[in-house]
Amino acid sequence: AKWNRQEVYLNEEQRGRALAASRRHLLRHPEWREGRSSLDGAALREVVAMQHYLEVDLEDLRLPDGERRSEDSYSGAGGDICDQLLLDAARSVFVVDGEEFDFSVEVAGHGASLDTDAGEMERLQQAFTDRLVVAVMRCLGDEPPPLLLRAVTTAMSQSGLANVERACDDPQVVVCGGDQQLHYELSSLEDGTWELSLFTRKFGFSQCIVYGAAQPEEPLLTEDPSPVACSSSSYMSKRCRVCFRLGPGGGVDGDVLELRKELQLLDRFGGKLPGVTRDVGRRRPF
Repeated sequence: AKWNRQEVYLNEEQRGRALAASRRHLLRHPEWREGRSSLDGAALREVVAMQHYLEVDLEDLRLPDGERRSEDSYSGAGGDICDQLLLDAARSVFVVDGEEFDFSVEVAGHGASLDTDAGEMERLQQAFTDRLVVAVMRCLGDEPPPLLLRAVTTAMSQSGLANVERACDDPQVVVCGGDQQLHYELSSLEDGTWELSLFTRKFGFSQCIVYGAAQPEEPLLTEDPSPVACSSSSYMSKRCRVCFRLGPGGGVDGDVLELRKELQLLDRFGGKLPGVTRDVGRRRPF
């Protein structure tokens, strides 16, 4: 899989296809390049990167095992549910066509605890995951095509969020401690079209490490950084909206509609750490 991922960028033909796909994506969204909704260069680079990673994943679903770039596996109903979704289900909040699935709320309602009744907890978790999968399949249609089911359940997991993290990796921030929220919302629109929102937020951490190219005006972005003390009010959030459509021949097309991030790192006294705070959306100033 690692070598196949490298071939996307080393092989001239594959690189050319990826470049053409990025251009088509930008042509579909002229509002990003001009007018009041235009993005600055950094934000535009991030949304183009996210679209590229999404298209690599979608193409991967149709490749023979020996040519795949991803190590995602599938099981569940018909063998088309991403295993990472099944693993993530109890740690995330899902909304499917308006119905919320939050395992922590269900556990609180049953009074179950991992410490006191591991067997009951496992039963509740399996039942929760089964209901979530049924809701996703119902949202995608009575008999969703296998490629659509694989594409959507992959995006509704840490595999999908990993693409968001890769696209928004400047600067790369590693937090020490704290909490994390993971939220996915899937909605059916017109026939053959679905919208998926992915959201992650990290907060309540006391230290962080910031990686990036060293700049004189941004002393925290060094090649060999060390942990920096943070206020507990610091946070990072990233949000992405993707539209999925059924394509010709049973294929699936994906369109990144929005990619937004907010990074607020505060020192112990509540002041902003220099050079690493980013505004939501990063629109061009007028």
